[in-house]
Amino acid sequence: GRPRETAWEGVKIMTILSDMYETAPDAVISSALMDYPEAVIAVAEYIANGEVGGVHRMSWSEGNAHWADLHDAVPDDVIAKLAEIEKELLAGNIDVYTQADLFADME
Repeated sequence: GRPRETAWEGVKIMTILSDMYETAPDAVISSALMDYPEAVIAVAEYIANGEVGGVHRMSWSEGNAHWADLHDAVPDDVIAKLAEIEKELLAGNIDVYTQADLFADME
C-alpha cells in the first residue's frame, strides 16, 4: 500500500462519542459512549424546576458513560479490572476531576 496506509497498518484505537467499530473493525477496539438521552432529560428537568446555569457532568463516575462492546479485543482479566474500577467509581471511592472542576476554579 501507500506509505501512509502502511504506517497505520495494525494500529488499534479507542474512539469516543459513537461506536465506530462497524466502520473500521480491524482498527477499533471499542468506543467510550455517553448517555446523551439521560443528559437531555436531566437538563430539561432542571429547566422545568426553574433551575438555570450549572454543569451536567458526563463521566463514568456519574454513571452516564460506558464502553461499547470490546469485541473480544481485550483480555478477560482486563475487562474484569475495568468492571472493578467502574464499580469503585460509581461507589464514589475514586476521586474524579473533570473539565468542569477546572473551570469552577476559574470563577
